Amino acid sequence: MSKSIVITRAQYRGARKAVSEGILRAGQSLSTMVGREIGMGTPAIKVVPVRDVPGLAGGPETTVAAAYLGISGDISAHMILCFDLRSAHKLVGYLLEKAPGDPESLEFDFMSRSALSEVGNVTCSSLLNALSDHTGLAIRPSIPVLVVDMAGAILSAALAELGPVGDEAMVIETVFGQEGEAVNGHLFLLPSPEALATIINHLGARAKCPIESSR
Repeated sequence: MSKSIVITRAQYRGARKAVSEGILRAGQSLSTMVGREIGMGTPAIKVVPVRDVPGLAGGPETTVAAAYLGISGDISAHMILCFDLRSAHKLVGYLLEKAPGDPESLEFDFMSRSALSEVGNVTCSSLLNALSDHTGLAIRPSIPVLVVDMAGAILSAALAELGPVGDEAMVIETVFGQEGEAVNGHLFLLPSPEALATIINHLGARAKCPIESSR
C-alpha cells in the first residue's frame, strides 16, 4: 500500500494553475475545431482512493462513454475522460449542432464517436501538455480510444493494462459548453505508484496543507 499523498498549499496552487491552463487550451482548440466558442468551466481537483473512481462516474455498473489513453515518459499512467450516456449524447449534439441522441442509447454513429474521441484527444493532450510545462516532466500521451461500457469495466481494463498502481487517483471535474447547454465530465488520472508523487514533487513547495479529498 502506498502512503497517502500530502500536498502543500503551493503545490495545490500549482496543480490548479496547470490544470486551469490546460482546460483553457482545450477550450480554445475545441472552439477552433468547430468554428464557434466552446466554453469550458474552471475545474475542481481532488485526490481520491482509486477504488472510489467508478462511484464518481455514477457507479461501477453505470454505462459511460469514455476516451481512454495511456501516458508514458517520465511517468506511467492512464487518463480517462468520462461522460454518462445522457451527457455524452448532449455533448455530441452541442458540438455537431444537431439534436441530441437517445440519452439511454449505447449506440453512437461514426461522426458522434469521432467527435467524442476528438474531445478526449484535445482535452487530455492539452491538460498533459500544460502539466508538462509546469513540472518539466516528459509526458507523452497515446492516441485515445473511445469505449462505451460500464464504468467499473473500463477502470478494470485500465488497471490491468497499467499494472500496479498507487492507492490514489487525481480527479478533475470540468464543464463543457455554455450556460443552458453545459455538460459535466470527469477526468481521471490513474497513476503508477510513483507517478502521482512525482508530479506533486515537481510542483514544488513545502508548507503542508492536505488537498481536498473525498475521504
